[in-house]
Amino acid sequence: LGALNNLKSLNLNENEIGDKGMKSFAEAIYKGVLNNLEILNLCDNKIGNEGMKAFSEALSMEALNKLKNLELTRNEIGKEGMKAFAEALSEGALNNLTNLDFNYNNIGDEGMKVFDEALGALNNLKSLNLNENEIGDKGMKSFAEAIYKGVLNNLEILNLCDNKIGNEGMKAFSEALSMEALNKLKNLELTRNEIGKEGMKAFAEALSEGALNNLTNLDFNYNNIGDEGMKVFDEALGALNNL
Repeated sequence: LGALNNLKSLNLNENEIGDKGMKSFAEAIYKGVLNNLEILNLCDNKIGNEGMKAFSEALSMEALNKLKNLELTRNEIGKEGMKAFAEALSEGALNNLTNLDFNYNNIGDEGMKVFDEALGALNNLKSLNLNENEIGDKGMKSFAEAIYKGVLNNLEILNLCDNKIGNEGMKAFSEALSMEALNKLKNLELTRNEIGKEGMKAFAEALSEGALNNLTNLDFNYNNIGDEGMKVFDEALGALNNL
């Protein structure tokens, strides 16, 4: 890798790379190779917590500090790997990142909580994908607390599909939205969660108060809002002029 000084994009999707491979990659970038890299795709591998820890340690030493797009979808990263990654972010790693794909891992509520604490460092992030990560109401509440404080102000795309977010998590999220959190958001995906009429009611109230008025796409498939939830949502549709 040391010979590839001008490389800007590296795609290693689906290559059976596990923790050992990730550790050797971390050692390489720790030495300062790939300093001009802007896009890194490591999706569909077998990277777990140990590999993620090594990678995060290298990132904390300003490796890959020009990276804008990081894709880690479909790996085996859990809460411990996310904790290490969040610590690196908090120390200033990847502060030029505009897109983060972390779909189909297993960070859970605990991993989401530590990640939320690091979100303030990602001022340039425009797209965040956390599809299918076992995130429930606790994780959603901590995310709501973070965005309430004004983080992710430039976010335009948020994917939280295929998680376990229910009414309580949706209420907390909606309350933060009503305080103008994520006011640049254009695409919100909440498909396949556990949101019912009470969660939809809170969301509709936030919309009526002017939340998400730049939204152009909303995915709410496979929840359980029912007729009552649909009624309150209908009453808020007038606020979504750009949808």
